[in-house]
Amino acid sequence: ADAARVSAILDARQVIGAASNYQEILSHLLLDHDLLREDGEDPMVPSLNSALWQRLPEIPRRNVLQRLTAFHDGRFVPGSYVAEFPSGNWSEIFVGRHRFPVVHCDIQALLKRYTLAEDNVASRASAMARVLSLYRALENPVVPAGQRSSHQLCAASPAADEAEYELFASPFNAKVDNGKFASRFPHAEEVFGSAGAYPSVLDKWPSTAVVSVNPPFSDAYLEDVFGKQLDRIVSSFKKVHIFAPVRDAPWRPQLRRLDGARFVQHFWDATAMRDRHLEQPVLYWQGSQLAAAES
Repeated sequence: ADAARVSAILDARQVIGAASNYQEILSHLLLDHDLLREDGEDPMVPSLNSALWQRLPEIPRRNVLQRLTAFHDGRFVPGSYVAEFPSGNWSEIFVGRHRFPVVHCDIQALLKRYTLAEDNVASRASAMARVLSLYRALENPVVPAGQRSSHQLCAASPAADEAEYELFASPFNAKVDNGKFASRFPHAEEVFGSAGAYPSVLDKWPSTAVVSVNPPFSDAYLEDVFGKQLDRIVSSFKKVHIFAPVRDAPWRPQLRRLDGARFVQHFWDATAMRDRHLEQPVLYWQGSQLAAAES
């Protein structure tokens, strides 16, 4: 089923083409669907009448929905789609009629984190191809090869050095041990160390933990983390490291509660294995107690 979802999304990305801004909108609405989807909706591909599609302008929205009609009509038979490496080659993945390159360090990250028996090479390769294809569906394909989109960048020091748990990570960019990071696709990533998904992991981790909180900078995730869960996150743990963009949004007043916060612009791209400089500074705060909320 995951391979069919990925193939459908890559079809949608194909009709959008080289319009990077529309590709970014698609990435963000796919991320937000995880938090906003209705009962009965596919866990990865929003329904054709989802309000999320209104974020795309009319022409690309119409083209994308037309391409996704086959998926929602059931013409994508799950068993007929497989994410796989070509024989003897770990440099690319085939899924449906699509193929995309894979970076060596991402392969090494998955091999290092794999928790099952390594002697079943075929099973391990299948699990790796599945996770790589799921994250490929979220990526803006216009981003230069060998690097991640902004929502897959990870925190630099000091958060990266001190954090014992990461609330938003993946097997590719997590700096902590297996079982101590939450991720987008835990059903596929459990064998690579994922502890589960946000926000359910908040109740699993110890109150003595130091936690890094670097959410995707998408509308629904920012609203949920800063508009709804901020008090819970900070009060649940010994210390947190939090990253937030400064935007004109209903949750913005919450940022005033982060006393002593400062701006940072450098993040780590674990796929490109280098620092990435963001044009727009991001607010960074570390602490264990929020300032009082404004009345």
